[in-house]
Amino acid sequence: MAFQTKAFDLTDEEKHETLGEIRSYVLGTGALIARARRTDCPHLYSEALALINKAIMLATDPDACDPSLAPLATCYLYKGHILLALRHEEDAYDAYEKAANTETREFTDTATSQEQARRILEQRSARRRNGEQQEKGADDLRYVLPLPGKGTEGETVVVCSTDGIALPITLRPGVSRQHSKVSPTPPNPPKPNRK
Repeated sequence: MAFQTKAFDLTDEEKHETLGEIRSYVLGTGALIARARRTDCPHLYSEALALINKAIMLATDPDACDPSLAPLATCYLYKGHILLALRHEEDAYDAYEKAANTETREFTDTATSQEQARRILEQRSARRRNGEQQEKGADDLRYVLPLPGKGTEGETVVVCSTDGIALPITLRPGVSRQHSKVSPTPPNPPKPNRK
């Protein structure tokens, strides 16, 4: 009889909280990547890599969270962006391959992350076929997917930040609110000069 231990013996509620932690790691990673692109700071990329590795560690452990809900494709996509910026190209493309081959997560992960990784891999293989030398830098990341439709509920699009980082975004309906008309305030009358 084999003795089995689990890394985490968590309840379903605790696994759901872990999923929230994974999402916060992913959001933090995206923010660090954007800041690192603006400042060209390798330290920020290293910090982002540490965050995304924590997210991947938790997301791939079935005892820590429900893997079917973890945004693995997005995690691997961000890891590829970071490694490419740190000039670890082979590791970056391995991460892109993992992102492209990760099974789709219905509500938390987007097929757009997979499509993005596949496009980056296709660009790389096309360059190799054409004999072009691969350019270093963010050229692999500089594209924007067209916005399909008119922004229907739950639709996922990719926007490209000014720093060239492609970020998948899921459009969700917001609370409908009425905007009140604001009347301009009258200018203050000039005050008399006191001498």
